[in-house]
Amino acid sequence: MKLQNSSSMNGKLNNNKDEINVKQTIDDYFKLQSNAIINLKQPHLKHICSESLYFVLHENTELLINKIKSFHSRIIYYNVTTEFCSLTFENNTCTAKVKSKETLKFDNVSKETLRINLHEFELSKIKNKWIIFKDKDLNVNNNYSNRNSQEQHIRNKLSLEIQIALFRDLIEKKKTDLMVIPNDDDRNLNRGMMRLYQIENWNKRPKQWGDFDNMGGDCTNYASQVLYAGGAPMITVGNYKWYYYGYNNRYPSWTGVEEFYDYLINNKADGVHGIEVQSVNELKTGDIIQMDLDGDGVFNHTSVVCNPLGYNGVLPTITSHSLDRFNEPILTFNFTDIRLIHLR
Repeated sequence: MKLQNSSSMNGKLNNNKDEINVKQTIDDYFKLQSNAIINLKQPHLKHICSESLYFVLHENTELLINKIKSFHSRIIYYNVTTEFCSLTFENNTCTAKVKSKETLKFDNVSKETLRINLHEFELSKIKNKWIIFKDKDLNVNNNYSNRNSQEQHIRNKLSLEIQIALFRDLIEKKKTDLMVIPNDDDRNLNRGMMRLYQIENWNKRPKQWGDFDNMGGDCTNYASQVLYAGGAPMITVGNYKWYYYGYNNRYPSWTGVEEFYDYLINNKADGVHGIEVQSVNELKTGDIIQMDLDGDGVFNHTSVVCNPLGYNGVLPTITSHSLDRFNEPILTFNFTDIRLIHLR
């Protein structure tokens, strides 16, 4: 495990006491947060932050820690460098623009990831001590990206429509890559067709499948459609059923989050089978990710893996209904718990 912090400033340094203390305060701010993320603990920032900023950071850190734990991951490397772009002093206040570069590595993924942010800090000098009152993220690039991955950096900036067009073009040019040859593990699921269905229907409500947005949500209905498009057969007999022939002729497992999970995990007869896995590395296109979005211990959202390594080659992207999303990085969802289901 390695943690580093360094800083520089463009232009000539004044080397006055206030400038040195402001820079030290901001460096401590990043260093304490870095230690907290590595150790999955809350940072001790009360001595350098205002109370309002501290509570915001506390809430955001808690959310990030829960996400990391949900992935059954551990950060084994975290490196932060800071570049001071400008410091502007007026009376007992200071505005500082700082670029931060964070490099991290999870224990269950092979690649390091990089995040670059531009911050604008507002500080006040109180009793000869500089306190941070505001940290405004100016978002240089608020997405994780592969180191030295220029292609992915460009893709992150593309509009949703262009992303969809690129996926369609990819399917036309490389059908053999996307149309995965069925094998024993996939139990004849065609994951290429599952991805194609996501592309074509991520924001549509086909008439034959209805619309459950006003009946608790359409997310699991959509996930079931993706499975069916990939060749999963409807099951109308046995202890665990899964079928849809209309609003009034469907089994709860087709549209209910928990019922869908029970069917996938417990079905041992014909049809698709699911197994809950501990690492995102075990997921494929068309696999299922369910989330607890309310923090009450109840899973209430179903999403489908679009690209297993689409989040800049590290974490999966998902597609879903109700929260209509296409190729969305999984970490953009404010979940408190998550379960990963590999289909076979």
